[in-house]
Amino acid sequence: MAFDESDYVSAELLSTRPQAVDTVDIPYPEVDTPPLLVRLVLTLFIDEQGRVARVRAEDAGLPAAWARAAASAFDPARFTPGRRDGHAVKARIRIEVSFDARSTSVVQAPSAGQFSGSHEEQVDRARGLTSFPDRPDHQ
Repeated sequence: MAFDESDYVSAELLSTRPQAVDTVDIPYPEVDTPPLLVRLVLTLFIDEQGRVARVRAEDAGLPAAWARAAASAFDPARFTPGRRDGHAVKARIRIEVSFDARSTSVVQAPSAGQFSGSHEEQVDRARGLTSFPDRPDHQ
């Protein structure tokens, strides 16, 4: 059975966005010559129980090692479910993950209490990760 993305409500239509319950540690991929900076935009499909049902990298042109590292880190992650009109729903959110060769330690995606900023663009300033809802300017 094919995965039906249309069952997942986009972030802009949610009254409450899903938030990671714990910090998601993303290991820096082992590569021969890492670029200085790699930014991945991922779409996370989170079910109504807060489980990650699917991770999709938005830029197919990026090196696969980074997409695999981020996807494997988010697969087991738990989230508070997205809500619409007070009910838990399947939700889809887009996040940006940055890998910086100057700091090849573990990248941490923020947990629920670590987001700051507006609903349109929530930024974890300490780690340089951005989470934004599905918007035409980020498609």
